[in-house]
Amino acid sequence: MKSTSRSALAVGAFFVIGVVLIVSMISFFGSGLPWQSKLRAVAYFKGSLSGLTVGAPVTFRGVRVGNVERIELRIDGAQARAQIPVFLRLNPDAAQWRSGDGNGEPDIHALVSQGLRAQLASLSFVTGQLYIELDFHPDHVPEGSTAHIHDVPEIPTMPSDTAQVIDFVKQLPVRELVGSLRSTLERIDRLNPQLNAFIAVTADRALASAQAAEEAIAGGNYLGPLQGIPIAVKDLVDVAGMPTTGGSVVLKDNVPARDAFVTRRLAQAGTV
Repeated sequence: MKSTSRSALAVGAFFVIGVVLIVSMISFFGSGLPWQSKLRAVAYFKGSLSGLTVGAPVTFRGVRVGNVERIELRIDGAQARAQIPVFLRLNPDAAQWRSGDGNGEPDIHALVSQGLRAQLASLSFVTGQLYIELDFHPDHVPEGSTAHIHDVPEIPTMPSDTAQVIDFVKQLPVRELVGSLRSTLERIDRLNPQLNAFIAVTADRALASAQAAEEAIAGGNYLGPLQGIPIAVKDLVDVAGMPTTGGSVVLKDNVPARDAFVTRRLAQAGTV
């Protein structure tokens, strides 16, 4: 019995040591092979970085060339301002580089002078995850950062597609939101008896949301990239307090108590 116990103890210890070694190897090799060359850069983005995390992909026209290495928050209380440098770890072996000096090694400064820019992009609209997309935009004039990090080249940034949509919404005539929604609801009311496209229409709630969106925009508040835009949700997706039948008579009386995750995300984006 003692021999059996000792054998079991030895096997258990061997298993634990093996697991520890595997975890250590994954941690060590997770950021890439140690003999691979790496290149660092930093970028400063305006606005919220919610959805961007350490390890997020850095791509060039969809091809992964690195990842987000670190995100720092630097607050200057005296000047009442904050900066968030995003450090990028780039893999030179991910592309064939042809630089001006002919050595085939990437030169961030030279690439920036040719128009290399960084831009936030959406990895998943549902989860809100972001990644960083690199590309050449020679017509874009960088504003420049107010801080420089020694020995780390800076890649200028551009507004994300979402930010550009928000800027577009800012330029829309505010009063058109409710008016456009009323026209949409009138068409639904006129055509739906023949088309039977909607099982329920939340006209009052949509108008109230559109009115709130108008007031928010007029006050300079922008809650999301889809603020004030009317949408229709498919009958397969739960909406709290509204019938969700999935097109089946079996579920004709089904009224969810909670929104589905995608419904919540659309609401957070400002839809009505």
